[in-house]
Amino acid sequence: MENCTFNGTEGAAAMVGPEYEWFEGGFGNDILFRNNRFIGYEGRRRLYVGGGAAYGKRIPASAHDGVREACDPNSIP
Repeated sequence: MENCTFNGTEGAAAMVGPEYEWFEGGFGNDILFRNNRFIGYEGRRRLYVGGGAAYGKRIPASAHDGVREACDPNSIP
């Protein structure tokens, strides 16, 4: 995901996690967020990497491989 602007969304601007309700997605691999602009996220999470599993258990971010953020410091107001 590159050169996008996120403006105060309800939760995190982007989430990397499996989708278990419909079994439509797996874990994230080799995902790069680069040069995105986040507006209105002061003190809040911009990116969420993790997920939920059966019985309310959490999936650790380490279950995903190669998810990283590279940003220009000037892109964060």
